[in-house]
Amino acid sequence: MADQNSYSGLINIKDVDDFTTHTVLSTVTAIWVRASGNKKFTGQGLADAVIVAGNIGALTELTAGQVDSAADKVLIRDESTGLNKYVLVSSLAGGGSSKYDAGNGCYVRATGTGCTFVRTSSSVWTLTVPDGVDLETFDINSTDAESATSALDIKVVFQGTRTFNQSLTHTDLHAPFLTTVKKTSPLQYPTTAAGNFPAWTVAVLVAGTLTLSTTEFSEVGGSGAQATFVKGVF
Repeated sequence: MADQNSYSGLINIKDVDDFTTHTVLSTVTAIWVRASGNKKFTGQGLADAVIVAGNIGALTELTAGQVDSAADKVLIRDESTGLNKYVLVSSLAGGGSSKYDAGNGCYVRATGTGCTFVRTSSSVWTLTVPDGVDLETFDINSTDAESATSALDIKVVFQGTRTFNQSLTHTDLHAPFLTTVKKTSPLQYPTTAAGNFPAWTVAVLVAGTLTLSTTEFSEVGGSGAQATFVKGVF
């Protein structure tokens, strides 16, 4: 196939290597390829797939926060059958997780979008994880005013059907490792000298909701004198 700037219609090819970086495939409506006999593939989706062998610049790149691992698909070639197939992003190694802003100073790493964080009250903070999304980490940054509490409950609400945190007797407990940072100068991790050593408890009081509690958060926030950071790793 000779180089050309664009083409609209049908193309009969034997090898996708015939495409060059100058071939624009965005207007191709049907492509015939030789795979155990001629087979016809139609639609813009195939054009995007074949562009990998032609002009990758024609594809639209998704940012990490735009990836929906529960619904987005990755095209693959099954050489054992000679068929084009797809896998969900969530099934790939690493779960296709990404880090993004969940609101109000909270950043999460999760396998899908939609996690939200709100301070329900000064002493109750709620992180909601939507159905189909797994939460891997959370980072909560709070101002000195937002940290002015001794008693604090951080509730992680897992929506949808889950295989963990359903039992009120904690037989299926799924809880994070927690640490805190007192935002002094310099910033301080928990040490006896820093006085940043709150004791935490964990409980499932309602199926699907994990509650992380302390009555000593003033050790981190200084009763409103310091901004704070709380990190959880599942």
